[in-house]
Amino acid sequence: MRRYLFIISTVLFIFSGCEQSTSHQQHGLHEEQDGMIDVSVEFPEEIKAEYPFTVKLLLTQEGNFIDKVDDVRVDVWQDSDEAKKTTYEASFDKDGIFLAELKIDQSGAYKLMYHVTAKGQHVMSEVSFVVKERAE
Repeated sequence: MRRYLFIISTVLFIFSGCEQSTSHQQHGLHEEQDGMIDVSVEFPEEIKAEYPFTVKLLLTQEGNFIDKVDDVRVDVWQDSDEAKKTTYEASFDKDGIFLAELKIDQSGAYKLMYHVTAKGQHVMSEVSFVVKERAE
């Protein structure tokens, strides 16, 4: 009987350490981490269909710019159709700023999800924006 209790206790102890994160915003890749990575996203004041535009992502951690990253990219899709998303790589500019050059052909409501992998963390979040009709 004691043997069974020991086995059950051991199994419960092992499984109690396997906590699954429900947050899609921050995933730690290593045990050693500084503070969380903060990402600020800026769009142009007006975005028009068929014209290129730049999305700016500012990466900081505990008030310091993050310049060295493993990956910075954005997925963009029309609000109603995530299956047709397009992925754009962002390139380093300066002082924690990464730029993604986009061009969207149709007006409407869109979603952008950024993905940042740096300093042992993967951060992602979704942002909404609107593309207006092209002016003739």
